[in-house]
Amino acid sequence: MNDLLLNYAKYNLWANKRITDKFKDLSVEAWIKEQKSSFPSLRQTLLHIYDAETIWYNRLIGISLTKWPSERLKCTKEEATQLMLEASKNLVEFLNVLTSENLNLFCDFRSLEGKEYSMKVYDLIHHCLNHSTYHRGQLVTMLRNLDIDDIPSTDYIAYLRQNGQ
Repeated sequence: MNDLLLNYAKYNLWANKRITDKFKDLSVEAWIKEQKSSFPSLRQTLLHIYDAETIWYNRLIGISLTKWPSERLKCTKEEATQLMLEASKNLVEFLNVLTSENLNLFCDFRSLEGKEYSMKVYDLIHHCLNHSTYHRGQLVTMLRNLDIDDIPSTDYIAYLRQNGQ
């Protein structure tokens, strides 16, 4: 199970890097342009992924945050991208040292609203990575709505093929 989650965390980082590479040439106007989606812009969607990965990582290491990490951020597109990729790297590094036995342990944490929960570590990690995949798909759609066509595949199978698995 640990190998599967570690590989999926590596895939998550790889896919996040591929999609954020498409942001490099975007204008600020395109970056913040309002679109219909769960979050109204590429910027806000990317920061939501960053927030979620940061919140779940912190919970896994015993810290329950009380605010969204990006709540007061005033960062550039490049800085936001870097923050998201660092959050994804944290998950890979966490899983690199996590033992299989630790995956079945319970993680106690509080939601942002202060409600207490206790859930298995592997479920939290799986949720976090799946959540990023969901919103990464929205980023792809939002990029297409901006008439960007040369979007690389972020499918798991593409990751496996690229890495010779």
